Amino acid sequence: MYKEIKSYSVVALSLVIANLTSGCGTLPTYVSYEGERLPPSSESKIVGNNDESHKLLKGLNRYVMLVCVNGKSTKGPILTTAAIAYPFDAALKPGRNYVGVLYGYLGTFAAGSLWLDAEPGHTYKVEHSVSEKKVYFSIHDVIDNKVVGGGVGTEPSGSALDMNCDKVVEKVKASESQFRYVEIYR
Repeated sequence: MYKEIKSYSVVALSLVIANLTSGCGTLPTYVSYEGERLPPSSESKIVGNNDESHKLLKGLNRYVMLVCVNGKSTKGPILTTAAIAYPFDAALKPGRNYVGVLYGYLGTFAAGSLWLDAEPGHTYKVEHSVSEKKVYFSIHDVIDNKVVGGGVGTEPSGSALDMNCDKVVEKVKASESQFRYVEIYR
């Protein structure tokens, strides 16, 4: 009997240690282009929302993650210590870029596919607002808070189907078991 209790104690202690050490931090900045990293004055950056105001009740935090950039999923590796599978920021080359975003709050999720024309040295933030059962996404330049870009399909010169994030966003929606009836407006 003493052996059984001791072995259960070791297993329980191992689980507690694993739980305390896993899920720490977030994924690093996703770099959306090939080759050497550009200097900050030459690249653009886009950020979501990593609300960490509630340390104990993390479900009360609102998140906007980047699930796709220019047609490629940003999902992190399966074996990671990051608590969330997608990054909150990405480095972009200047010009037309597409991003897929995932909003999460209280087990409710919404996803959308957006575009922007990025300028070198600028940082952009994916903003969200919630009204009843609707989530509105927009992209703002952080310097002057000007809205840039919009929903896929509203581009001035048409959508680059091979670059937009519609397919990745649909996969994320299909894999997310907790998707609720939330309408997406861009």
